[in-house]
Amino acid sequence: MAEDQSLNSESSFGSDLAGKPISPELEKLIAGLSVLQKEEWNARINRDKELVTLSDSDGEDYLKMQVGLLFEGLPHELRRQAEELCQDLYKRRPAFNNAEIYRYIRIFVKTLRRAYLDPRVYLQAFNRRYIEEKLFDYIAEVISRDDVFDEDLSGVARIYIDMRGLFALNELAGREMGNKALIRFIDMIKLGTTTEWLHSLGFEIITSAEHRDQFGVLVFGKTSLRPYIAEIISRYILEAESINCRDLIGLAHPAVLEKIKLMGFGGYIAKDETFHLSANVGVCLFAEVVEHAKFELSDGASYATVIQGLKARMFTIADKRVRVNQSEQRERLEKENPLRALLYSRMDHDLIELESSLIQKERQLKALEKQIERNAILPEEN
Repeated sequence: MAEDQSLNSESSFGSDLAGKPISPELEKLIAGLSVLQKEEWNARINRDKELVTLSDSDGEDYLKMQVGLLFEGLPHELRRQAEELCQDLYKRRPAFNNAEIYRYIRIFVKTLRRAYLDPRVYLQAFNRRYIEEKLFDYIAEVISRDDVFDEDLSGVARIYIDMRGLFALNELAGREMGNKALIRFIDMIKLGTTTEWLHSLGFEIITSAEHRDQFGVLVFGKTSLRPYIAEIISRYILEAESINCRDLIGLAHPAVLEKIKLMGFGGYIAKDETFHLSANVGVCLFAEVVEHAKFELSDGASYATVIQGLKARMFTIADKRVRVNQSEQRERLEKENPLRALLYSRMDHDLIELESSLIQKERQLKALEKQIERNAILPEEN
């Protein structure tokens, strides 16, 4: 399909569309999504009509102090959700006593942490599930606007960032150094100059740690991202390469040199050679996938099903573009810096999958050999 071949380039995202209205067909499609959205919202309101609101009771100060301890370390977005639950429960006293309120909040906070935070506590990051739910909210906000233009549709983006160098660092210096590199990498994404720059342009940014060395960024704003895509990709890559790793590994150390040789590198390594991280980046705009909603709408799918399909398509396209970016960088580095090309190849997912496949085939072959020895069975000729 067309998006499979799309590259992370400015021309691919149609920067010349900025400021132009969407087509009548697309406008009709957005209107159809808006109708489904309102139907779901009305159903939700009807389910909540029977909620009872009661006056506050005494003892609130002590309860708030205990609840505050539960909130420690909770990201702002999740803390806000928990605080909303608190306010709702406070209003329901005396139907709920303080012990019951505390128990409900504790369970809710525990569920939030498990559901929406990456299990690697040292990263202090949201997970992919949280990003998907926020993307659902952002899409809902866009669709519910009275007038929808291309700036609205192209103001929502999924950025997929693949860290390069982690597996080599784990092999050469150990997992402790690899974990430190992970912390620096996600701090770069959350607090670095690229994210600050996007904030200065008026965009909301949410970051996530998703799997091993894979990270995500969700961007949302009221202006088009089309003119900035190429710069976003370039900035994240350059910023990743500028992360200081000198204290994590010394490439000139004899033990490290020996491991590098075992990896297959036979070239010269200068004494001042330093280890660098890098990144592959893929971006997909909501504007690129919204037209696919017409297929689900024609089948009578629910609003949630339609949006779920659009979200999945955004994630898939961003992932494919990361692979394209990875291939481009690998070809360039093989010519410019063979050592870095080798170190980065230790984490290339296609090579890892190939290595895993070869190991599995080798195990199957050994099992077949043992079976032949045990049963004295001769293999059939092809």
